[in-house]
Amino acid sequence: RARRRRRGRAGAAARLRRRRLQQPERRGALLVLVALSMVGLMGMLVLALDVGMLHRKKRIAQMAADAAAKAGAIEIYRERTDSVFASPRSEASRNGFTHGVGHREVIVSWPSPGPSPFNGPYFVKVEVRDTATSIFARLVGRATVPVIATAWGGVTGAAQTCILALDPTEEKSLYANSGAHVFASGCN
Repeated sequence: RARRRRRGRAGAAARLRRRRLQQPERRGALLVLVALSMVGLMGMLVLALDVGMLHRKKRIAQMAADAAAKAGAIEIYRERTDSVFASPRSEASRNGFTHGVGHREVIVSWPSPGPSPFNGPYFVKVEVRDTATSIFARLVGRATVPVIATAWGGVTGAAQTCILALDPTEEKSLYANSGAHVFASGCN
């Protein structure tokens, strides 16, 4: 019995050796797979960082455009039409977007040529333009990506409007559910 066990073990070892000799060499195959996976993961990381930085730049430009449009609207409300162009540019500059510096543009349009509810002498349109450098776009031949933010600001004439729907043509632009009460004292 002991002999049979030894022969059985020796036979199994021999069969295992023969099988290894017949199969192609697989050492290092996992290393290649891990290396290729890491390249793909690094590419996705660079893309995520690029998109995040572009969204951040767009958000900052939009805040500057909003502040500049508000400054222009205040000048229209105070009837200081001589500073409707200067005040929005000054406000955009306070928010880091100085016109003509570092490929940045602050374009002020008054009277506003905007969409139907925001055109005319009571509205000002501000467009902030900048460029952002992109790592991923550089790989496809573009070193910079344009960032454009647009905002409108204005007043509704001499009347004091308490509630203003930004897009009155949109369904449910001002929606009050059942039982809602709106108190707007002193409004026309």
